[in-house]
Amino acid sequence: MDMRARAADEQFRLLVESVTDYAIFLLDPEGRVTSWNPGAERIKGYTAAEIVGRHFSLFYPPEERAAGAPDAALGRAEREGRSQYEGWRVRKDGTRFWGDVVISALRGPGGELRGFAKVTRDMTARKRERDNDLLRVAMFERTPAGIAMADASGRYVQANPAFLRMLGYSADELNGKTLGDVTHPGDAEESWRVFTDLVQGRRDQADFQKRYLDRNGQVIWARDSVARLADADGRLRCVVAMVEDITERRRAHEALRESEAQLRALTRRLVQAEELERRRIARELHDRVGQNLSALNINLDIVLGQLEDAESRRRLEDSLALVDATLQSIESVMADLRPPLLDEYGLAAALAWYAEEYAQRTGIRVDVQNAHDAARALRPEAAVALFRIAQEALNNAAKHSAAKRIKVLLEDQANEIVLSVSDDGRGFAPGQAPRGRWGMTTMRERAEAAGGRLSVESSLGTGTTVRAAVPP
Repeated sequence: MDMRARAADEQFRLLVESVTDYAIFLLDPEGRVTSWNPGAERIKGYTAAEIVGRHFSLFYPPEERAAGAPDAALGRAEREGRSQYEGWRVRKDGTRFWGDVVISALRGPGGELRGFAKVTRDMTARKRERDNDLLRVAMFERTPAGIAMADASGRYVQANPAFLRMLGYSADELNGKTLGDVTHPGDAEESWRVFTDLVQGRRDQADFQKRYLDRNGQVIWARDSVARLADADGRLRCVVAMVEDITERRRAHEALRESEAQLRALTRRLVQAEELERRRIARELHDRVGQNLSALNINLDIVLGQLEDAESRRRLEDSLALVDATLQSIESVMADLRPPLLDEYGLAAALAWYAEEYAQRTGIRVDVQNAHDAARALRPEAAVALFRIAQEALNNAAKHSAAKRIKVLLEDQANEIVLSVSDDGRGFAPGQAPRGRWGMTTMRERAEAAGGRLSVESSLGTGTTVRAAVPP
């Protein structure tokens, strides 16, 4: 019997010694290590010589030792015969691993406690996989973005709650439907093309916007980020789509575009009304005030020829000079309101005339280079817009730039008529131009009202260029 028992003990010892995936060792009733197998050395890092005789509590993290966890584990095993739990354990080098621990009480024939058998398995990799699985499930279930997976035929095989809510389907209702069943007909062809590219491996992922149709047929605008998921051999597992509902954003964008279009139309009408009013005032000045002053000038000249008194003649000559000056001022105002050259000869002639008048008034030299053929092809409203922009740019230069020379260029570029006004003044740092002071808003509104655009380039010490481009 003793020989059979010794043989069984030897077989058990050999079995324990051969196990390397589990730390298997014995503890005395106080918790000191009395045996140590190769698996324990591999998992915990101690040799038998280093650990036998020491208390097993050194395998616990400091916070668990302080909380009395080692004694609690032995106490439970002693009371219930067995204690099993998972938790962090500490290796010899101080690193931690996640262990699955079983402590069993060992008792003699009379029931007396002889010690404990302890088995520990390193579950760190499995815990990491389990945590990752839980994280993936949590992300799939709780993310506000829709997630849907389809097989190689385009049939949905799984979708998260956000995607189901977005389209108004239950999981059972969506099951078996294809992406074509929930895609707006206008976007179906493109959606299938992208999907086919993913299935056949011509691309790994794609981002695009599309329209879905919900359960009630309502349009849902979405931004899709789709990717192919393949196994280690490259075989397709599924196509997964991350779907963001951008319907409200699209509606807001469309509303903004509509408001901008309405604003441009209003600006265009205001510009047209302003030009009509300018023309009306110029005509009134010419027809009424100008003609009356001309008649007054003739009458005063007749009276002057009949006067003999020197003092009276002097005063009348002063009056005639004042009338002449007033007529010239009115003509200047009329020309500024609506240059006759602009209507009669076009933009090129009007720019040349205004540059000459501007140079005389400010002392700043202005060089004008005109593309006469392009200017003649301009729509009337576009010609007026470019002329007013040139006026504003020149006046701004006179007020703020301290320029000595200005170049005005009108040219035909790629189906656009481009006006540029460049000065050699002080300039300003990019992004620092005060809108009100530089009249940028007025010029930009005029350009946009004519269907064009306006840009301003400047830097300190190198001058400023205002450039407006409009369709002819």
